[in-house]
Parts: sequence; structure tokens; C-alpha cells
Amino acid sequence: MRYQDTAGNTSEPITLANGVAVSTPPLAPSISAISNDGFLNAAEYAALSDSAPLSIRGSAGLNGTVALVISNASRGTSLSISGLVVTDGTWQTSLSKAQIDALGEGSLSVSAVYTNAAGQASAP
Repeated sequence: MRYQDTAGNTSEPITLANGVAVSTPPLAPSISAISNDGFLNAAEYAALSDSAPLSIRGSAGLNGTVALVISNASRGTSLSISGLVVTDGTWQTSLSKAQIDALGEGSLSVSAVYTNAAGQASAP
């Protein structure tokens, strides 16, 4: 048996013996473009409110949770959000203006880890 990941990398052959379970970690969740183009401009920021926060969403395996880390390396700030429940293969969260302000202006990186129902975590 061989294992192939989503990038097309194939493992060396694996021989399975009776009673041995082979378990691979789940795939990392996807993160959809934030604010349609991946950038939050001044007009979009001004339109945010408690009733219309910035939405972040993506997809992942079924029956698990997603944890996000949003970081601004130039300012040394970050925000962690965990326990996002995956429903029908999708997850979603929202950021308030206060959370965005706390991260500061600049380029933000967003990473996500999916943990399946068996407790196995993906790579970010």
C-alpha cells in the first residue's frame, strides 16, 4: 500500500500486517479569501459593525473542530480562536472591529488546524 497526499507526493510501500491499524493525520482545513479579495480596505473596515462583523470561513473534514491563529508579525500581535465546529464540511467565525484593531494595521497571517472526532490534528 502507498499513501499519496494532496500535493501528489507518494510514500514508500507500506506492508500491513493483521491487527495493525495505519492512521494518517487529517488534511489541513482550507481558508476562504477574506473580504472577497484577501484584503480589508478602509471602506470595508468602516462598514464593519457588531451586526456586520468580518466573516472568516473555510472547509475541513467532517465531525471535528478548527482552531485559528491570526497574527500580525510586524506588530507582534495575535489572536487565537478555537473550538470552531465543522458543520457539513464548513466552518465559520467572525471578527469584531475591536479584535481587528487589537491586531493592528499591516499584513496578517491566518493559519488553521483541523482536529477530527478521533482527536487527530492536521498540520497548520
